[in-house]
Amino acid sequence: LQEALTRFSSLFVPSTIKSTCKKSSILRREVRRVDSELMYGSDAARSFYLLKRRANPQHPFSRFGAGSLDTLERKPKSN
Repeated sequence: LQEALTRFSSLFVPSTIKSTCKKSSILRREVRRVDSELMYGSDAARSFYLLKRRANPQHPFSRFGAGSLDTLERKPKSN
């Protein structure tokens, strides 16, 4: 368990994140991975978005969402 936690935590070291973000091929692959893992039509996703919609608009939860290919890659490139 300790070894697994050490390997997992190494993903969040600032230098690792910066070097990964500089490599466009890795970044593109990860964006597509996030997009493919989302199942917007699932019952869990519907429940999440219903709860989010009913939340207080002033609360940060109401502004939280999951990323998609559109929000993580296409829209940022257009800005």
